[in-house]
Amino acid sequence: MSEAAVIARNLSGRLVEIVRDLIISGAISENEPIRQDTLAAELKVSKIPLREALTRLVQEGLVVAYPNRGFYVRAMSLAEAEDIFALRLKLEPDAAAAACAHAGAAERAAAERALALLDLDAAAHAPQRGRAEPRVSHGADQPRRGGGEHRYALAPARAFRSLCAQAS
Repeated sequence: MSEAAVIARNLSGRLVEIVRDLIISGAISENEPIRQDTLAAELKVSKIPLREALTRLVQEGLVVAYPNRGFYVRAMSLAEAEDIFALRLKLEPDAAAAACAHAGAAERAAAERALALLDLDAAAHAPQRGRAEPRVSHGADQPRRGGGEHRYALAPARAFRSLCAQAS
């Protein structure tokens, strides 16, 4: 295998990681076309390794390819989002406990500040009493649900506070 092939393979592999991070962070929106020319220019790469990376992301299920239309970020279904939240609820309290066991006072104070910001954000998005919760349609085959998602984000934060209080 030539050195050029190894470099190209490493570049497309690195681009998979970069584009995956852009998708997960929301920098590339769902159901929006991924403009290969623009993205390649932003990343300062040619379109060929970018196209290889997008094809690998299609195989991973993060991206869909439509003939004559290009690549798009695949939207997450309600069931997938609920599965992710359920998994986080199983993993993050134990991770918080491990973090508390090894955290010093400065790290705990930094975590408390971060959790306070999370509380503010969750309160801003929480449904208010006396107001109907917004209803979100997720397709004909999925139930209509709305609001309440903030409780998933706060569960690990509550676990962290409780475990750190016990460790003190």
